[in-house]
Amino acid sequence: MSSSFTLNISPVSDVSRKGRIVNLNFPDLWHKSTSFLDHYRSFILSLIFTGLLAGYLLGCEVKTPSLIDPAQLVSAAQLQSEAHKLQAQYTQREKQLQLQLETLTLEQQDFNTGLITAVNDLETKTQQRQQIIDTLGGLAVQAAQGTANPISALTALIGLVSAGSAVGLGLDSLRKDRVIKNLKKKSDNAAVT
Repeated sequence: MSSSFTLNISPVSDVSRKGRIVNLNFPDLWHKSTSFLDHYRSFILSLIFTGLLAGYLLGCEVKTPSLIDPAQLVSAAQLQSEAHKLQAQYTQREKQLQLQLETLTLEQQDFNTGLITAVNDLETKTQQRQQIIDTLGGLAVQAAQGTANPISALTALIGLVSAGSAVGLGLDSLRKDRVIKNLKKKSDNAAVT
């Protein structure tokens, strides 16, 4: 058995394979490799840099601090989801605050109406009291002068009673209107909620 292939691994040797010579001179192979790398250094570095940059741009997702928990980083899709969630919460809270504001406004209107009614009631009662004092004072003066007439006294008393009745009926009507208005507002608020 004869082989045409002989392998001599020495630092400076040539290996022949079916007529071709393969140079396995290791120091020369190292020199050629370093020479190649030195010659194409810029090209090789740009390929490495481009590969790293492409890996970063394609593989790494951009993140920003979360709106809910700033210590956590979120992606654009997560940020949009958080934004929609928070916007829905703010919209719901705004509606609740609007309802509270409307309720407060109605309560303030009721207070103002009650205050006006109370002031009018005080003024009316003060006028009635003054009218009674004036009428009784006039009757007392007539009695002291001896010019008192029972018919004029009776007429004055009927006038006082009728004036008091008219004012009382008017105040009662205002009170009933206020009660009816409050009941309507309560039923409207119950229907809204």
